[in-house]
Amino acid sequence: MTEQNGLYAKMVRVMASMERVPKRGRNAHFNYDFVTDGDVLDAVREALVAEGIAFFVSFNEAVQREKGITTGSFTLTFADAETGQTHDVQWVGEGQDIQDKGAAKAATSAVKYALLKTFLISTGDADDDPDSGDGQPRAQQRRTPKTQGPPPVEVPRDAWEEQENWPHNTPPGGPYLDASEVGVFDTKAGKRHLGFMTDGHKWPDIRWWNGRDALLEAAPWLADSCTKEQLGEMGARFPFTARVYYTENVPGGYKTAERFERID
Repeated sequence: MTEQNGLYAKMVRVMASMERVPKRGRNAHFNYDFVTDGDVLDAVREALVAEGIAFFVSFNEAVQREKGITTGSFTLTFADAETGQTHDVQWVGEGQDIQDKGAAKAATSAVKYALLKTFLISTGDADDDPDSGDGQPRAQQRRTPKTQGPPPVEVPRDAWEEQENWPHNTPPGGPYLDASEVGVFDTKAGKRHLGFMTDGHKWPDIRWWNGRDALLEAAPWLADSCTKEQLGEMGARFPFTARVYYTENVPGGYKTAERFERID
């Protein structure tokens, strides 16, 4: 076996051959584009076969949660048909289905994102880079300024509602927490809002004031776990494995979410 014919040398050549995979899928309900698993598989399979690399997916375990969410862990194995060398990649995927396809959807998600990350495949969209732009979620970057109208009527506010209109200026690389769930809560004044919890917390550590549409646009992978309507149900909680950057030192001492980085 020569160094040029080893498994890792072949995987380098596969990586070098990869081009951008365009976002040809469309979620019409939430109005965003995504890369389909079929496009990713077609691109990678041809390159692997050309190098004589076999690819296997092994199911390790699955955990079913409420709302039909299945989290599965998988082992992806690359095997060199010439040398017998193998390389394993561990990955986790999530899928939502109230019938019998939760595990299959979790596997689809795991394989797609594992291949994208293993071979550094670009989707060609700058919005996928959390450090692009001004550090604001896409929904905030594209929001059309409101037309000037009469001054609002003064109404009683509690500290949470004061925070909603506080100036947000968290720079890239600012303070953050790693969230595990997003849930729906009421403020003291009875105003419903979304919040992010870290592991083991029952109440939100960080608030999100920009609404469900903006959240699903800023974190499109959330649509794999829930719908916009479910995000409006009081007390609902859904997986949200992401690094949440926030603004601090606002009225009431609460934190306001600014942008997200998905943690795979």
